[in-house]
Amino acid sequence: MATSDQRIVLKLHGAKAKRGVELDGLEGFIESFRRALREFERSLSAREGELGRSGQPGTRSRAATGFRLVGFEIGSGKATLEPLEANSDESQLLTEDPASSRNLRMLLESARDGAPLAPQVIQSLDGARKALGEDGRFGARFSDQKHVQFYVDSEAIRKLESAGRPETEAREMTVSGRLHLIEVEEPGRVEIRAVDGVNWACVYDPSLKPAVLRLVESLVRVRGVGRRTAYNRGSLELLEIEPLPKFEQTPLFTREAIPTSELERQQGITRPQGLAALQDPEWVDDEASREYLSMVLDES
Repeated sequence: MATSDQRIVLKLHGAKAKRGVELDGLEGFIESFRRALREFERSLSAREGELGRSGQPGTRSRAATGFRLVGFEIGSGKATLEPLEANSDESQLLTEDPASSRNLRMLLESARDGAPLAPQVIQSLDGARKALGEDGRFGARFSDQKHVQFYVDSEAIRKLESAGRPETEAREMTVSGRLHLIEVEEPGRVEIRAVDGVNWACVYDPSLKPAVLRLVESLVRVRGVGRRTAYNRGSLELLEIEPLPKFEQTPLFTREAIPTSELERQQGITRPQGLAALQDPEWVDDEASREYLSMVLDES
């Protein structure tokens, strides 16, 4: 069940959101805002099929866009939302972070980072912004944040549109992602699904074939010459390929007792340290330092 610690505050600014929000502006904002959430979730599902999401697409879409308006304050507009509770058919979608909150967070983080977004997602974000006025902008503050981290405004839309345009000239680049085999006949072709969601169709010289085939279905880093052909597609001629290093998670603590002598050896301790070991070697005991220390202690 949604609780106050899952609430999200939408902050709405613009010519139509100066003393509250005009009704036509609010209606247009909600319509475009929900469309952006829906199209973003659909683009994720289509692009990242290997995530293994359960449930029917319609169920996922409803869960990913389901919010309840629980408060509204005027000034500019400040709308407080709660994610809708899942019904029994959607119980498998329940997580610590509800699907709708997670979807909105991912959308805004993608927009903030300039990740490639589907054109219909960018259009919907721009429609939501413009519903508040030509100077409109909006952002969200989640329950674990003190301030809005990012605003969707005209400049953000411009950057997203520019990032999604096809490139006219090839350039040298480095791409990291999972390598998938497409075709082994000459010239060999593989595809790299990059971490930002762009799929790079790659060709390679026969000399790279052994390395490429060995790394199929692995995470790799490649260097090559290519260009973006669509918002989520690109073509790339491989020049170098290498596996990404695998990191092993080691336990933070151990149940085995470690002798004190071993701990001292690991930390380079050869004799008693005394109180001098606690002193900061860069500390200067002058009047300015004492005033600073007094100020810090008074504020603690």
